[in-house]
Amino acid sequence: MCEWNVHEEWLIRGSNADFEQAIQAYAIHVRSLTYQKVPRTVLAEAINIEGLSLDKFLEHQETNCGWILEKSHVKGQLIVLPYNEFNHPELKKNTADSIPLEHITRIFLILD
Repeated sequence: MCEWNVHEEWLIRGSNADFEQAIQAYAIHVRSLTYQKVPRTVLAEAINIEGLSLDKFLEHQETNCGWILEKSHVKGQLIVLPYNEFNHPELKKNTADSIPLEHITRIFLILD
């Protein structure tokens, strides 16, 4: 027979809340690395928050984390996430990986 006491229940509920917050933080982190803009519905589903709680969460993120809430006629409300090196790609040329033109022309001469 299982007997519950208040302390055990608090530990279980407390750790579940921490776990849920960690999952939400991870979901936000992954989206911020992947996307520049996320539809509100997609974000809400990813972090499992809706309604007034979602409104308060978005307001907090807008104030403290640089998120921008944008209206879109096609997709409803969009959340613009702050730019980072992953979601705002730039063309970077790595000279260590390039082959000098002289080597390529020698190969063409051999192939002819």
